[in-house]
Amino acid sequence: MKRGLILLLLAIAPLFLAAQTENVAPKPSWGKFITNGFWDNWFLSVGAGGKIHFGSSDKQGDFSDRIAPSFDFAVGKWIVPTLGLRLHANGIHAKGFTSNPNNIFTDGTTANSKGVYPQKWKQAQAQVDVLINASNWIGGYRPDRFFEFVPFAGGGVLLYSGERKAMAITAGLLNKMRLTEAIDLNLELRGDIFDSKYYQDTDGKRAALTTVLGVAYNFNRRTFARSNDDKLREEIAALLAATDKLKDSRNKLTQENSALQDELKRAQAEKTALQQQLENQSTNSPVIQTQLVFFKIGNSVVSKADKDRLKKWADIIKTMPNKRFIITGYADKATGSPQRNLVLSKERAENVFKILTKEFGVNADQFKVEYKGGVIPRDLPTLHCQRVTIIAE
Repeated sequence: MKRGLILLLLAIAPLFLAAQTENVAPKPSWGKFITNGFWDNWFLSVGAGGKIHFGSSDKQGDFSDRIAPSFDFAVGKWIVPTLGLRLHANGIHAKGFTSNPNNIFTDGTTANSKGVYPQKWKQAQAQVDVLINASNWIGGYRPDRFFEFVPFAGGGVLLYSGERKAMAITAGLLNKMRLTEAIDLNLELRGDIFDSKYYQDTDGKRAALTTVLGVAYNFNRRTFARSNDDKLREEIAALLAATDKLKDSRNKLTQENSALQDELKRAQAEKTALQQQLENQSTNSPVIQTQLVFFKIGNSVVSKADKDRLKKWADIIKTMPNKRFIITGYADKATGSPQRNLVLSKERAENVFKILTKEFGVNADQFKVEYKGGVIPRDLPTLHCQRVTIIAE
């Protein structure tokens, strides 16, 4: 027995030592996390429950008489949030039924109503389990998660009835419920399959099922840090997001610059028109051949600067009471619908007419008001479409 336990410990020692990272640079491991130091993330658990064997004659006995108490003790370590190892011991004694009154584990010589005899024997099991935290693997690592399900599998040595021993393979599910940062409540379900020596001795008992309720204490350090590679991915993602914001800002600046360029062209056009007006006035010509009033895109309000010019033109027109003038409104065909442009050109012409007649006192009979809607003239820039012309007949 001692020799078997020594061989088992020698076999599992490299697995535990593989988790040690003290005095060396931390390395990313499975699950994108850095393994902690050797003394971090250990846990100790104890529990109690019931164990039942399954054999050819057991079903002939009462179910309640087949359940034997089982006490558990385990010590283990989480290497990363998804992978852990534990050294696990359990047992006290086992129960069952046999049709053979001479079986070495027969407990008494009285058979039940179905002709089988009760069995009872001492046993203890020591094994190594590999733990897979499926909650952290599937749902991502969360140290504050209340419930986690942890499948596990392992194998070890079963000691029974003194010096007898057999090998056992185990698989099960550990249900962890977080009570505090350090303490978990565990509900464990596991099944065992035994080698031929054991089920020959115990009269056909090839497997057993155990349910255990217990608690576990988690030693410091209890959490894990993400690997440098994962941190780098997060930093790259943040840089990409910042780049997208810069692109949006650049596009917005480009649009604003385009609008400013349009405003600049409009201002230059107004300047040219004003220079032409001044040239006409410098010749002291009493006749206004063509005058322009400019508007912002989609707008029919006469600006203060244009209203000041209209005041000068009104004074000139008053000196020619027998002269008639045509006020014509225009809009840009490239913007707005035809219906909207027609209404806009009419509003522009009528606003200029009202300013000349009602504000500056020019005789309304001297004017004819027209509107052309949206146009693109060949002899003027597109911005000049947003205008009203005053032309002498």
